[in-house]
Amino acid sequence: VCAVRELAEETGYRAAEWARAGILHNAIAYSTEGIEIWFARGLQAGQAQLDHGEFLELTTASEAELDALAQHGELTDAKTLIGLLWLKQWRAGLWPLEWRAVDLTMGS
Repeated sequence: VCAVRELAEETGYRAAEWARAGILHNAIAYSTEGIEIWFARGLQAGQAQLDHGEFLELTTASEAELDALAQHGELTDAKTLIGLLWLKQWRAGLWPLEWRAVDLTMGS
């Protein structure tokens, strides 16, 4: 799964379990691009392996902190907002997720 590899390469984290939430079409009027939304849990930190010239600034936030950022217009990224919606629906028991165990050595 691409998500397993991307998480490891870009953040250094590896996850014991994964669940696919769904797909987001961000600009359906002029693009066929689909962005898959995945959830991961059982995280273990590691060393990121970014491509040459690539940089990322990682930050963590609780669900409540993400809510506050969204409410104040500071969180505007569509895929993050949709991911937060899916997370809230799953936590409320409204949208099921199928969690699958993944070998933590994947993506290395």
